[in-house]
Amino acid sequence: MDFDVVAELWWQDMASFGAAGLTPERRAAGQLLLEHEARFIDLPRSPIFLVEETQFVG
Repeated sequence: MDFDVVAELWWQDMASFGAAGLTPERRAAGQLLLEHEARFIDLPRSPIFLVEETQFVG
C-alpha cells in the first residue's frame, strides 16, 4: 500500500527543540521512535523539514 502522510512535531521554541536530545532517556526514546518508524516509513525517500514559525500581525 502507498500512503501520503505528514507528521508534525512541535516545540515551544528552538531552545526546547535543542534540549530534546540532551538526556540519555530522550535519546533512547528518539532511537525507539526511529526504529518503529523504519517498519512503515521509507526513510531514505522521506524528506525532513525544520522550520521556525513566525507570526506576523498587521
